[in-house]
Amino acid sequence: MDFYIPEEIHSAMKLMTKKGFTPYLVGGCVRDIIMGRIPHDYDITVNALPDEIASLFGNEGYKTIAKGHKFGTVGVYINNEMIEITPHRTEGEYNDARHPDKVQFVKDITLDLSRRDFTVNAIAMDISGNIVDIFGGCDDIKNGIIKCVGDPMVRFGEDSLRILRAMRFASRFGFSIDEATRIAMVRHSDLVTLISAERTGSELLETLSYPHFYFISGECIDVIRKIIPCFIPHEYLLSASDDVISKLYSCICTGSGREVSDVCSSLKLKSSESDKIRNMHELYSKILTRDGEKVIFDDKTRMALCDFKRDHVLSVFDFSGSANDEFCNFLQNGIYTNTDLAVSGGDIISCGLFPKEMTSRVLHAILYEVACGRLNNNKDDILNYLFTPDLEISE
Repeated sequence: MDFYIPEEIHSAMKLMTKKGFTPYLVGGCVRDIIMGRIPHDYDITVNALPDEIASLFGNEGYKTIAKGHKFGTVGVYINNEMIEITPHRTEGEYNDARHPDKVQFVKDITLDLSRRDFTVNAIAMDISGNIVDIFGGCDDIKNGIIKCVGDPMVRFGEDSLRILRAMRFASRFGFSIDEATRIAMVRHSDLVTLISAERTGSELLETLSYPHFYFISGECIDVIRKIIPCFIPHEYLLSASDDVISKLYSCICTGSGREVSDVCSSLKLKSSESDKIRNMHELYSKILTRDGEKVIFDDKTRMALCDFKRDHVLSVFDFSGSANDEFCNFLQNGIYTNTDLAVSGGDIISCGLFPKEMTSRVLHAILYEVACGRLNNNKDDILNYLFTPDLEISE
């Protein structure tokens, strides 16, 4: 099998081999190599204790650092790049359904592979490209299947994060989830509430970004609804858009305002992301739900659009698919943001008709009139409009 590994990774493995140890690449990097992908990082495991790893490289003049006392990971600097090397290990009980209570360092690579989550991640490769695959991971890669190593009820009971990882890997690679694995995910779905909100949010948003998630979401709806009770898979998930926040909103848009707000809080979204979802929901509620899913294109709709950012408006109608031709033309060519106007805030201040603090309200009043076609969007017409007797600008 043809494969490439970075020079510093090869140098580290070559040195350990020279000193009598047997290092392996393991996990995601091997999976990616087999799939013909370029790995983003490389995990090395070896039949040596942490002190032996540190001494081996230290004696050769390399700087080392202990990366994780519990797991024995040693960082080694080669060519100014730090690589991580971890001893083979087994793991004890998982009393918190997330982390092992203890680990034990072992010499046998098969024991190390036995503790891993999925067969596609439980493959090792030595420096010559020889594969160690005791759980059929290569066949599962070939057949496009995410399957637990060993008993899936045990695997998910040990670490609840594996439930979200199964969905993420299946979505990313376009794989299906093995039926026994999927059933165990559903039976253990209550455990996902034990995962930190930040980690849940990051896992779920990445999973949403892959178009194949649309198919996975149907199979795993019971799991997803433990996190997002109002979740309904939407075909917009299949789009090539990289706007994952809009994809998330498309799946919760039928929820109440409280439910949508709760999603933003429970996933610990960034404030900008939460603001976008809440704004999109307000827009959706004002326009798309006035008559079911049919857009009523009238002055009320035109004025409503003026209250929202252009990218929020376009995001809603990108996934809604409910706009008619007239509406779509308005979205593309209409005037519904201040930046589209022929006058600026400075022009309003210069005319001397209104206090400076009223400038934004005046601009918005002008925008309403232009959007509804009652006022031409040119500077002279707009300024003449401002001199209209008894003109009132609402608060």
